[in-house]
Amino acid sequence: MSPAYRHRPRGMALIELALVLAILAVTGALAWSLLAQMRPTLEQGRIGEQLDQAALALQGFALVHHRLPCPDLSGDGRQGDGDGVCPADVDQGGLPWRDLGLSRLLQVRYGVHRSGASGQADLVQARERYTPALPTGILPLTPLIDGMDFCVALGNALVGSGSGLADGVAAAFVLAYPGAGDGDGFDQPAGFSLPGAPASATADIVRAVGPGELAARLECPYRRGQIDGAARALAAATDLVAHGDQYVGFRQLAYDIREMNVRLAEATLELAIADQVIALAVSASGIALAAVSGGVGAAAQAAAAAAVAAAAGALIAAGIALHGANSELTAAGNLRNQAIAYRDQARQVRLRAQLRLQTQHGAGLRP
Repeated sequence: MSPAYRHRPRGMALIELALVLAILAVTGALAWSLLAQMRPTLEQGRIGEQLDQAALALQGFALVHHRLPCPDLSGDGRQGDGDGVCPADVDQGGLPWRDLGLSRLLQVRYGVHRSGASGQADLVQARERYTPALPTGILPLTPLIDGMDFCVALGNALVGSGSGLADGVAAAFVLAYPGAGDGDGFDQPAGFSLPGAPASATADIVRAVGPGELAARLECPYRRGQIDGAARALAAATDLVAHGDQYVGFRQLAYDIREMNVRLAEATLELAIADQVIALAVSASGIALAAVSGGVGAAAQAAAAAAVAAAAGALIAAGIALHGANSELTAAGNLRNQAIAYRDQARQVRLRAQLRLQTQHGAGLRP
């Protein structure tokens, strides 16, 4: 082996090492710059997830309590002021994270729809607003406050003319967190910006749920349809019972007429029997007269025999009429019993419909 090969340098030259270090430095600087740019986005994503969790907690609160919570006015994570009182004119404040079962969420502003005449659209106030329409003669349902009353309040908030929480737009509730660069303050000292507003207008992170959207999440239309359907089924069953009562009354009248016919046929038969007895007595008198007077009594005897025959025919006809009247009475009784059975079935259907309505109404928004 020649000396030239024995002394060839091994490893990386200094210029190559410097080039690698330069590339690593540039790459690190670019990565650090990109990370600094992504940090606000990542922070906004984390805060957005917390606001989404808070929105789900508010939805669960509405399912359980049939209303939305009052804003936190004392900063303790509870509803209302320090004494738990929620003034009727307060629709904004802190998020009552303790009452929602959440971990502590600082700087989250919470707004809830409170406006509406007579409190019919006040989403913080739980009150009876919904009663299914019931047929006449049905005892009213036991008054209760459930999720359907809250659904009615959402509907009132949707069509009402109350002030909007998010830039004038009606919302069931709004959550806001000051965005990056805002420090501890909000871009809007009062009220809320619309979610997704341009960054030039606001940097706040906002989550808003409208009355219609919240009603859909709670399946208010489906539950309302179930209860109203049960009420209509009860109304139809009540009509069936009314028709059954009329049918029974009609069949009872027909039965009473047939019973009167039987009484008339019995009276006719009794008269025919009396006529037969009289005819027999007259015939006996004619026979006795014929035995005493000869030819004169023969004519009376013939007339008496004819009367006996006529009475016998009337007796037979009365018997046949009585049999027919009894058959018609039996048939009328069977039809009357069928009408009573139909009415009783209708009453059972009405009872089941009433129990179903009570169950649906009592279930409220429970899944």
